[in-house]
Amino acid sequence: MLYLKDLISHGRVRACYYHPLHNKLCVKVALNKKHSSLLQKEIKNNELFKKTIGAYVPRYYKLVKTNKGLGLTTDLIYDDNNRLSPRLKDWLKQQKPLSQDIMSQFDDFFSRLLKYQLWFYDFNDENFLIKTHKKRHYLYFVDTKSLNRNNSWSTLKLEYVIPFLARRRMLRRIRRFYTAHHKPIPQQFS
Repeated sequence: MLYLKDLISHGRVRACYYHPLHNKLCVKVALNKKHSSLLQKEIKNNELFKKTIGAYVPRYYKLVKTNKGLGLTTDLIYDDNNRLSPRLKDWLKQQKPLSQDIMSQFDDFFSRLLKYQLWFYDFNDENFLIKTHKKRHYLYFVDTKSLNRNNSWSTLKLEYVIPFLARRRMLRRIRRFYTAHHKPIPQQFS
């Protein structure tokens, strides 16, 4: 069992801790035991992500038992200066506005989601990291637990079952992201 103590960040559903034995890894733990299945879902989708959006998501390794509950081990994203790469929210406080290079990565990321029918709906600025490596910036999406593959009746929302509605919903979220960042919406998302 891993003993976790050094918190990196937490959201509404899970917390992220430094891995106590490997300084290049972190462990994501569900805050509520009922959300542990989301960690298992991410591990299950790891191969899919490698083949589709692998350049934009950290690698997932395995599930581990911790003092905080079930945990998912994953890469920590570091900048060249050996500091954790900042969330987009924090990066924007220092780097406004988003560069064309980063926006082209967002264009590619969102295009890949549509191409491979990976329905995500939470594109807030805390779910993205910006890594600086050799004076270039790289985009990472760190919240893949919300992937919906249109195969669950666990909720009564039709967009969870019908791909056309899922696509429409995600396009609305993508457009909202561009609008929130005062960027023109690319033609493929209009």
